[in-house]
Amino acid sequence: DAEGGGAGGLAGRRGGSAPPSQLAMEACLTDRNSALSTPGHDFSFALKLYEDAHSKASKPSLKDSGSSKAGGSGAKKRLYSGSAKGGKSGKPRGGLPIIVVPSTASALVSLYNAKSFLGEGKFVSGSDLAAQGAGKESKLILTRRLGQSFKEKGAEQTQDYQVVDNPTRLKDEDWGRVVAVLCLGQAWQFKGWKWDTPVSLFANCKALGVYLKWDYEKPPDAVTRWNVKVLDISKNRRHLDATAAHNFWQFLDEHTKLNNPQYYRV
Repeated sequence: DAEGGGAGGLAGRRGGSAPPSQLAMEACLTDRNSALSTPGHDFSFALKLYEDAHSKASKPSLKDSGSSKAGGSGAKKRLYSGSAKGGKSGKPRGGLPIIVVPSTASALVSLYNAKSFLGEGKFVSGSDLAAQGAGKESKLILTRRLGQSFKEKGAEQTQDYQVVDNPTRLKDEDWGRVVAVLCLGQAWQFKGWKWDTPVSLFANCKALGVYLKWDYEKPPDAVTRWNVKVLDISKNRRHLDATAAHNFWQFLDEHTKLNNPQYYRV
């Protein structure tokens, strides 16, 4: 073993086998294992170099991420990890992950403003949009840009979610795709659902529960007994909207990784 050190390594480097009498006189001063554990020497940089090289090799190139006619629009690629990954399209075999939002426009996040807040980090009142005559999308597909900021440009990776506000229409198998439920803080919201109380819902469904409120409000006492996260949205400081939206996705990523890993973002 020329690379393993020791007597055999010495003989190998000399280009031939040493006679037994010579081997008996040789002493192994160090080998690759003892060299790596030498006090005062830190070889962690080698691991970092390997991880960097492996990361670059695993990233899709612009050419491979959809520049052909059948592949879509250039650099975008929708990614899912685990068993939900569904081939070239990146769409999970079982369908898109689902986010359930309240059906009323007075909710802080509804179908009226889910796309702008969750997808772009910009909060616009759903009530105001409804008053202005804005229509509510009957089928909303939310495209989330993966990254540290809503403003990142260039070759990006995205992940799609289906946003619904009438979960009574979901089939039993669809509930396995529900990754988040945005709560009003009122138990009547869950009437007619597969699990019709918040306690039973979040005890049996793998979805993340999120109660959204203005930053100056206190959550209702009932909500504190539910298994949900509390997310604050600033009433007047719109520059904090992106932070609030980012916190939502961070909550979702942490929860999904543990409870629904097939939809965990890459």
